[in-house]
Amino acid sequence: MLVWLCAACQQQQPAPPIREGLLQSDGAELYYKRMGKGEPILLVHGGPGLDHSYLLPQMGMLAQHYELIFYDQRACGRSSVEVDTSSISISQFVRDLEAVRQMSGHERIHLLGHSWGGLLAMYYAIAHPQRLKSLILLNPMSPSHVLKAKEDSLLNAHTTPEEMAAINEIMQSPAFQQQQIPAYEALFREFFRREFYDKRLADSLSLHFQPTFVQGSRLLQHLGKDLASYELRPQLGSISCPTLIIYGQEETGGQVAAPALQAAMPQARLLMFERCGHFPYIERPELLRQSLSDFLQTAN
Repeated sequence: MLVWLCAACQQQQPAPPIREGLLQSDGAELYYKRMGKGEPILLVHGGPGLDHSYLLPQMGMLAQHYELIFYDQRACGRSSVEVDTSSISISQFVRDLEAVRQMSGHERIHLLGHSWGGLLAMYYAIAHPQRLKSLILLNPMSPSHVLKAKEDSLLNAHTTPEEMAAINEIMQSPAFQQQQIPAYEALFREFFRREFYDKRLADSLSLHFQPTFVQGSRLLQHLGKDLASYELRPQLGSISCPTLIIYGQEETGGQVAAPALQAAMPQARLLMFERCGHFPYIERPELLRQSLSDFLQTAN
């Protein structure tokens, strides 16, 4: 029998039931997964190119008190990769997100975006403010291409020779040259290890790519036309719903993007987690659970 370990009470409880399926959105099938009961939280995964599964099982901690709605973005995970390249755009990804919201049956939702998903959540909040009860930006991607380039430069500067050697070893391996999925999973784990405060905890990150991962990754390169010069800061002040921003103090986003978001969204609450990088649900799960609980209790 599956059991769930509740972080709040440390008691074993039955795992929340899972409902999953596919929905149609502008020529693509989007995979979705729902679990738990309560106020609806729609979670937007990072990448581009990952899928919802890297957020689990840890983010499932919220399903004891909320309904969680996960989905895979187009060309990601279990969603369609057989899509037109013209549909690989931020505006289409926002329309897909709205299609998931409509499928959920909820008029208004709490929206939580992690990393690249945080940037998508910002775009959605600007386009559909009436659909949000609250906005949670968890380690979000920078709201500006200029800041994103600065983040990337800082991360590369902090990459140790040992970390670079581990990355190069995988990229030069026969398995990677043959485009074997486990090699891509190993490569991403090493890339992400650089963004952990406790590097050992990168091994707790769930990376389970679908056989279509390489095909989807090629398609997602067409997002480059939108990401080359995006700038959201002037529009972020229009977001009026309760907003929570969370960064780890040890990630580059916490050093570069956090001050910029705080300046652009003075109405938002910013939390900086100590001893934490880009994945607080792995490094500081109890602090994250309590922070989200406190925020959501006042955000309805």
